[in-house]
Amino acid sequence: MFLGLTHSRQCKVRFDSGELEGLEDWVVTRDLACRWGERRALVRDEERAAKMAAEDEGVWDEVTEEAISTVMVASGEYMGFGRVWSGDPVTAQRYWDRGGLTGTPLEYDSVNYRDRFGAWNLWYATALKAAQSFAPAESELVDLYLRGIEEELKAEGFEPGNRFSHDLLRKWAPSHALVRAWSQVPRGIAAENEITRLRSVVSQAVRFLRDAGEERKAD
Repeated sequence: MFLGLTHSRQCKVRFDSGELEGLEDWVVTRDLACRWGERRALVRDEERAAKMAAEDEGVWDEVTEEAISTVMVASGEYMGFGRVWSGDPVTAQRYWDRGGLTGTPLEYDSVNYRDRFGAWNLWYATALKAAQSFAPAESELVDLYLRGIEEELKAEGFEPGNRFSHDLLRKWAPSHALVRAWSQVPRGIAAENEITRLRSVVSQAVRFLRDAGEERKAD
């Protein structure tokens, strides 16, 4: 298709292939996907998106997707997640870094790509990795969000005409349980943190005893 003159939100087009080859017509500009000079970039983005969608087969799971979305919302960085993690590079990198991950999410998988507008389009598995890392890294924040939304839905469900809130609570229970499983700190790390805390407590006690002149007790 060749694009010609524009007039009053319409554009003149001529089909250069297919059954309509040679036909000229006027179309509304809002129905056009892109400018003629941008068509190759558009096709490239569509091919990349199709490849990413194909990778989802056998991997995507609704409960896991909801869990990823929950963590992303809890982070304060996003409003949710739906199949593909798309957005500006700055926010994506910050969320990735907050999870303690190295490198960039764009580099994490070969199907990830930067589109013609400069946005990062990141695969489901990349979003899963980020969520599983963020949840334990900022477990208190994630737990605060979970408890807040659950308490709100529970209270709303007892109000007349709001029984659907309890339905939502039941629907989201599996994904919330998954998020809580991600948020748990491994036992080894938890033990190390507790040892560090106890050492700090003992050090403070020794310092207080010495300041009070109780050298023998401090030893």
